[in-house]
Amino acid sequence: MNRTAKKPPAPESAPQRRRNRDQSYKKLFREPLAAADLIRNFAARDWAHELDMTTLQSLPTETVGPDPKNQTGDCAWHVRFKDGRSVVFLFEFRYSVDSDTTLHMQRYTERALSVLRSNETLLDPDGAIPPVLPFVVRYGPQR
Repeated sequence: MNRTAKKPPAPESAPQRRRNRDQSYKKLFREPLAAADLIRNFAARDWAHELDMTTLQSLPTETVGPDPKNQTGDCAWHVRFKDGRSVVFLFEFRYSVDSDTTLHMQRYTERALSVLRSNETLLDPDGAIPPVLPFVVRYGPQR
């Protein structure tokens, strides 16, 4: 009979805990109801009544590019206004302040614009590319 005791799992490191939290936020806000609430109550609070949330559509956040870093965003949503125009919301969830966040969001926005340009069903009725609104949602401790 083998009586070797199982070792307790190693405690998570701080970076691993942050990655796990990031994954939890991504998973939560990839759900349409949670995304709609985030848009209504945070991103578009003053004009959310003009959006048709029945048109809310998740967009791909992973792309292939020359630089393997920063090729994944957290979540992206396309939604139409009641008059047919549309808007895209990009959300990035961050635990802490990161000096590269601005550059990351710029790349993320550029990739979203490329996706929009190549998909006619996402364009506005007049063929224009809809505006892309990037948001960083910081959930870490107050500074």
